[in-house]
Amino acid sequence: MALASQSARTESMSHMSSVGFKSPRRKRKQRMILVAMGAAVLIVGGVWALNHFGGPANTNADTTNEAGKSGTMLISGEEANSLASKKKVTPRGSAPKPSLPPAASGANPKADPVVLEMGSPQNPPAPQSDPPKPEEAPKVIDPLMRSPVKPDGQAPMPPPPPTTTPAPAPTPAPAATPASPLAPAARDDAPAQVQQLMAQAERAAKENKLVEARSLLNTAMVNGELREADREGLRRWLTEINETLIFSPTVAAGDPFTETYKVVDRDSLVKIVGKKGLAVETQLIQRVNKMSDPNRLHVGQALKLVRGPFHAVVHKSQFRLDLYAGNPLPPGTAGKARRDGSEEGWTYIRSFPVGLGAEGGTPVGTFLVRQGSKLRNPAWANPRTGQKFEADDPKNPIGEHWLGLLSTDGQKNEGYGLHGTIDPDSIGKEKSMGCVRLGKDDIALIWEMLEDGVSTVRILQ
Repeated sequence: MALASQSARTESMSHMSSVGFKSPRRKRKQRMILVAMGAAVLIVGGVWALNHFGGPANTNADTTNEAGKSGTMLISGEEANSLASKKKVTPRGSAPKPSLPPAASGANPKADPVVLEMGSPQNPPAPQSDPPKPEEAPKVIDPLMRSPVKPDGQAPMPPPPPTTTPAPAPTPAPAATPASPLAPAARDDAPAQVQQLMAQAERAAKENKLVEARSLLNTAMVNGELREADREGLRRWLTEINETLIFSPTVAAGDPFTETYKVVDRDSLVKIVGKKGLAVETQLIQRVNKMSDPNRLHVGQALKLVRGPFHAVVHKSQFRLDLYAGNPLPPGTAGKARRDGSEEGWTYIRSFPVGLGAEGGTPVGTFLVRQGSKLRNPAWANPRTGQKFEADDPKNPIGEHWLGLLSTDGQKNEGYGLHGTIDPDSIGKEKSMGCVRLGKDDIALIWEMLEDGVSTVRILQ
């Protein structure tokens, strides 16, 4: 017989078993499982919410859906721009822009003149292409560094250091060749031999054979049957050619009047002119090489030299001075002038307008630029009145340059010369005391090209 206490315990245990008794350990286990399941639900729900509401804007979404279509959030344009500015994302419907490097500040340094190879005109700069598409990811050229960089803004590679070896001496030709200035009708009226020479010169010019073209046109110039109007057209044509062959840094192969020189240690323009025996002034070498400072030479630098000598023929009836290149006359002789006043073998270079002596006072004859007579900014005394003008006097009527003339044909014409003027209106008129006047820039060039004791000046009616 069981005790009362035992019977009660047995019934109680039986009751707990029937209602599902759970021990404290089991309860803790169940709570952990529930917590884990809840966390999993929260994580899954959070991911789902982010994917549907918090992700980046869908650039392919239709923001103007009709009502009833699901999966699209309708917002106004202002709201889209506001969201884009806050979230720093591209508004819907617009293509993303490629990220380009910031433009470099400053300007390109002044480059040395580029000289072309003979027969290879300088290539014009390539036209800029359209802005690249984002997916192409092209390289961009930095405007200063001239080296490729990526659109992501990477810094460009530094340019290669300058080489100490100078570029080889050029033998270039102009990018555009001068065409004949003569009208077709005028060319048809020219002598048959002249027409043939002009046609050959045109073909040579188109092939950048300017030395050959110049020679052909000079031959046509001395044709005795050529009309003066056509001869003037040939002078203009030759002037254009010589602007390249003589007065630019271009050195053409086979040109007898120019050459290329490489600077050596301790060189100067004065030393170079003396060493090469040039019959021109150093200022002409500075001019044709476009040198801003003649004292800044570097070893290996290529210079264009113009040899000379040059000569002048003045046509009083036309108020014109023609400049030629060629051998000097034999000492003490007046030469054998052709119809145009030039000598056999001389080559026409260009022409200048002049002023002459009042009442025909400029003497006719053959002269030599007097030895030691070339002056810059000279003082002058009027031989008629004795009035004196000091150097730098703005009222000095002979200007900044003077070249004295010495007769070589037995005439005693002294005191005449070529000079500038402070009266530009006197050019093309007879207003001087007998000298030949030129404009300020023209006399400066003539002064640089005519050599005293060497150059001939011939004055014709």
